[in-house]
Amino acid sequence: MKTPSRRTRTVRAALTTDVEHRAVVPPIYLSSNYAFDGFGGKGRYDYSRSANPTRDQLGDALAALEEGVGAVVTSSGMGAISLVVHQQCKSGDLILAPHDCYGGTVRLFLALERQSAIRVRFVDFSDSAAYAEAERWMVRLERQLAAIPVKQRLIDGRMSDFARLSDARYRYQTEMRGRLREQVKGYLD
Repeated sequence: MKTPSRRTRTVRAALTTDVEHRAVVPPIYLSSNYAFDGFGGKGRYDYSRSANPTRDQLGDALAALEEGVGAVVTSSGMGAISLVVHQQCKSGDLILAPHDCYGGTVRLFLALERQSAIRVRFVDFSDSAAYAEAERWMVRLERQLAAIPVKQRLIDGRMSDFARLSDARYRYQTEMRGRLREQVKGYLD
């Protein structure tokens, strides 16, 4: 049997996964809390802030589309950034972030730097000299989180060398993917 294309997998993500009522398109769970099986008998879900079926289906679909081992769905981009920084960074790790990233991200990184949780350098990735310096930091570091810009800056005419950034990000992601797979295995079993 032929492996489904990415488009097919995208359209079919989460279809026919409702084991309770066998709905073709799974329902959206709006419940904030879930019943226990008895005193201390917590099921897979207890409170929507920690997990719910809808988020799990989205995470499973994203993991399948990205051919990953799992996915974590957060309620906002800042939630995702906070999660990654707190899970992946050790005290003193350096984060390389775009100099013009979202203001909330800047405030979070600076607050964490004031607490000595991380070090942060804001880099103009479109400036070749600044980028070369950032590459030297990446080579010298044992661990780092490179917050690479993901979309081109077309509005104000600035462009980054995305092929070069992509190579650096690929090297970093390859290293991190191995670490993450080991950490995630325990949660997904």
